[in-house]
Amino acid sequence: MDHTSPAGYEFDGYLEGLEGNWFEEDALLRAWLERSRLDEAAVGWLREFGAAASGRLRARADVVERRENLPFATERGPFNRKATEVVLPAETQRSLAEIHGSGLWRADLDERARYAFFYLLNQNGEAGLACSSACTDGLVRALRTHGHDGRSRQVLEELEKASPEAWVHGAQFVTEIQGGSDAATNAVRSEPTKDGLWTLSGQKWFCSNPTADYWLVTGRVAGGPAGHRGVALFCVPRLWQGEPNGHHILRLKDKLGTRALATAELELDGAIGWPVGDLGSGLKNMVATVLVTSRIHNVVAAAGYARRASREAHAYAGFRHAFGRKLSEHPLLAASLERLSKTADRTEAGARVCW
Repeated sequence: MDHTSPAGYEFDGYLEGLEGNWFEEDALLRAWLERSRLDEAAVGWLREFGAAASGRLRARADVVERRENLPFATERGPFNRKATEVVLPAETQRSLAEIHGSGLWRADLDERARYAFFYLLNQNGEAGLACSSACTDGLVRALRTHGHDGRSRQVLEELEKASPEAWVHGAQFVTEIQGGSDAATNAVRSEPTKDGLWTLSGQKWFCSNPTADYWLVTGRVAGGPAGHRGVALFCVPRLWQGEPNGHHILRLKDKLGTRALATAELELDGAIGWPVGDLGSGLKNMVATVLVTSRIHNVVAAAGYARRASREAHAYAGFRHAFGRKLSEHPLLAASLERLSKTADRTEAGARVCW
């Protein structure tokens, strides 16, 4: 890759400062895992991912943020057909396969290793990967905790046994236009059909990671009580019998940030799914199990961002010269770099409370 500007100024020295192995370089993380007596196999798994995160995943994260590579929805067809597909760049697909096929969702994987993995992943700030991981974590937890039916067990088995060649991931769709955090106003209709299946119809207004294979979707039960007790939680496959499962895409959101993460407005029209847990506890389970998991990922992501910010500042300050010396050799900037390092350390240590 050519990192030379039109004037011939080269940034190779700065970019080299971002390379390495982010697990090996994080003495604070390694010391904590050592004190926690994490088994050697998990440590080796993290060490391998630390090199991938700083290497090929970092390179792909730069590529997918280019304007020409951003996700897009397929256009409406010539015969009044509606868009049902979101297209992701090939680099995102490769990274998703690598992440979800890595053994990340194995039931026997230590939670400390799993969240250390997320911490390293988030240091690239690539929301298309981080959101998929957070949402899939919520799906896995919901299925393990509340999904006692055969279909839910089958999906969970797919997740736990995933490989880079055969992987799946999840999403969660709650928000509707009339209510964001006020999810008790959800109006998407859910009606029973046959064999324990239900159909869902209506609009979901903020649907991140719509390319996921399985969606956790809230829907108001036909004939159920008003308020939050009438909202159930369903697992809805994106495809049903190989075809789009009763949905189409109204549009993708225009966003200033997280552009590599597709976020859609969806219309459900008889989408087939099945309940996850008791019908009357759907919203409670969504909040307590799925959304709380997402909030934990927000904390872990903040720690990852702080570490990356510190790394970026040190790499650039150690490369760039001004007034006859490196920026890092100027006392005021050196003091700022030291504060950044300490902030990253404190943020990482604070995030581990959630691990």
